[in-house]
Amino acid sequence: PRKRPRTTAAVGCRASRRATKYYGVSHASSTSGRFQARFINATGKETYIGCFVTEEEAARAYNARVKKEGLESRRKVNKVDEAGCLVPKPVKKRPPRAEAPAPAMKRPPPRPRRPRDGATDSVASPPAPTKKRRTTTRDPEKKSKYYGVSYNKKSKMFMGYYKDRIGKQKSIGYFATQEAAAHAYNAAVTKHGLQSIRKLNKADAAGRLIPKP
Repeated sequence: PRKRPRTTAAVGCRASRRATKYYGVSHASSTSGRFQARFINATGKETYIGCFVTEEEAARAYNARVKKEGLESRRKVNKVDEAGCLVPKPVKKRPPRAEAPAPAMKRPPPRPRRPRDGATDSVASPPAPTKKRRTTTRDPEKKSKYYGVSYNKKSKMFMGYYKDRIGKQKSIGYFATQEAAAHAYNAAVTKHGLQSIRKLNKADAAGRLIPKP
C-alpha cells in the first residue's frame, strides 16, 4: 500500500495546550512531534481544524480557515512577508523581577550574667512600667450634690432614688434639677419612715437645700 504523504492533515492527534510561534497552532503531544490547528468560530466555540507535521502547515491551514469563515477582522491571522514566508507572532517579554533585599538578621538580646557565689548583682533591674490612669473631666453641674440624686446620661436628667429597709434601691423619678430630685428624695424617705436609717438633705433657714459634705 502507498504511504500517505506527511504534508496533509492527520486524524487522531492527542490534544495539548503548549503554544507555538504562530496563532492557532499548538503542539499535538509531547511524543508525536506534530502540530494541531484550532480556531474560534463566530459563536465563540473552539473548532478543531487538523493535525500537521510542521507548524507552518498548521499555521497556513489556520489562516485559510479563518478567511473562509470571514473572521479576519475578529481573529488574529498569521502574517506573511514579501517572500511568502510566515512571520512568527511577537513574543511578550516579561520584565525582570526585582530581587527583594534579604531581611536583616536580628540578633537576640544578650542574656544577663548570673552573679557568682557571694557576689552581688551590680546591675540594677529597670523599674516596672506604670500604667497611666485615664483621667476624665466631669461637668460640675452634672455631679450629684445631694443624697439620693444621680445624673442619668441617657435621659439627660437627674434621677431621684432611695433604698428601702432591706437595701433595695427604689426609683422615684426623673427631674430637671438636682434640687427637685433632692426634695422628692426627702419626701419619699419621710413617707416610708426611713429617717432613722437614711440620710436626709438638710435645708437652711430660708428653706434652701445644703449640699452634702
